[in-house]
Amino acid sequence: MKKRHTEEQIPGILREAEKGKALPDRLREHGIAAGTFYRWKSKYGGMENSQLRRLKELERENERLKRLVADQALDIVMLKDVNSKNWSGPPCVATPWITSRRATTWPPNVRAGCCD
Repeated sequence: MKKRHTEEQIPGILREAEKGKALPDRLREHGIAAGTFYRWKSKYGGMENSQLRRLKELERENERLKRLVADQALDIVMLKDVNSKNWSGPPCVATPWITSRRATTWPPNVRAGCCD
C-alpha cells in the first residue's frame, strides 16, 4: 500500500486539525479517513519533526537489536545441541583407501586399519 503522506507531514496535519476549522473539512482537505486521523493522533500527537525522527531512529535500532538477540538465541540453541551429543569419534566405516594396517592415512583424520 502506497502512503500518501510522509511521516514528516503527519504532525503538521495534526496541528492544523487542532486549529479553528471543523475536523471533517480538514480530513476531506487532506484526503484521510477519521480512523486514520485518530490513529495518527494516538501515535504522533504532540510530536515535533525532530522527535518523530528520533522515534523512527529508535524503532530502527530496536529492530536491529531484536534481530541480534534472535540470532544469538539460535546460536545458543545450536551450541547446546552440539554440546549434548556424544563426540567419541567418527563411526568406523571401511573406505577404499583403507584396506590394511599398512594403508596410507588419507584423509588425515581417518585412522588406518580401524575397521580390520
